[in-house]
Order: sequence, then C-alpha cells, then structure tokens
Amino acid sequence: MRLKFIAISLVLLSSQAFAETQWKTQKFSTNCKQVDAGNPDDGDEGDWIIYRCKAAGFTAMWKVYQEGVRMSIGFGNKPHTAFTTLTTRGDWPIVWGGEKKGGKFVPDIAIARFNFGAEAPLASSLAILKILPDGTSCVVGTVDGGTSDNEKAKALAIAARKKWTCQSKPQFLDIKS
Repeated sequence: MRLKFIAISLVLLSSQAFAETQWKTQKFSTNCKQVDAGNPDDGDEGDWIIYRCKAAGFTAMWKVYQEGVRMSIGFGNKPHTAFTTLTTRGDWPIVWGGEKKGGKFVPDIAIARFNFGAEAPLASSLAILKILPDGTSCVVGTVDGGTSDNEKAKALAIAARKKWTCQSKPQFLDIKS
C-alpha cells in the first residue's frame, strides 16, 4: 500500500512540474541600444552592428545585423545569438511564454516570425526559442507557414517545455565592456 502511495505521489509531482504556460505579446524591438562591438572602419574584422533590446521580464534580446542584410537573434542576458542568417524581419510581435514567479512574469519561451530568402515571395517561419537558465537561448523548433500557425507554435512550445532539445548552440558575441 505504501509503495502504491509513493508511486502515485511521484506521478502527481512530475505532472505538476510546470505551471500553466502564460502568454504575453510584445513588439519585436523595444528600447534597443547599440552595443560597442568594434568598428570595421578601424581595422576590426567583420561588418556588423549589435543591439541589446529590452524584452519581457528581465530578459534581453540581442539583434546582430551583418552586411546590412542578414540578421541573427538571441534571447537572454548573455550577449549571444541563437538563430542566424535571417534575411528580413516583418513588423510581427514576439509571443513570450512563461510562468508567474513571485508575482512577476518570467519567460522561458520566445516565439517570433522571420522571413527567409532574398527574392519574392519571401517564406516565413515561426521560430520557437528556449531561454536557458545560463542566460542564453536556443532554437527548439520552427513552424513554417502563415499567421494561422501561431497556435501550432504555442502547442509545440508547451510540449517541448517537458524536455527541451536544442537544435542550435548559442554563438557568443564579443562586445566591449
């Protein structure tokens, strides 16, 4: 009888590991500031501009533009990118998923739509990124298609919360202090 009680308790505890996911929507870029990462005109290698933007909760968003065309993105407080070589970005919002902790919204999911390709018609996809405890992020999935796929992306994000599998590794940014 006691073993049965312990087994049932473990099942209940494991099913309650995550609170219900709450969703918040935010404009893609808010309160962005350019970060000093060197200047190609002064002999530094590369042609890039790095921005740190205020995001949901205490999370930062990192945008890197290379050669004025390609963009890379990362979510978390450490300077990094997790999703690279995006060609354009529409004016779509970011959907944040997370939990309330201590009365504050703490995101651990970011869903954002990006365009790929340089010629019309552009293909768009929703990227689902996990905000990792170490202050970086990684891509855990993508959903191709139109705007009706937002619910598919949320369902994928909720399912992935139980066992995250990163499809990318964060690429750390070399910024000047």
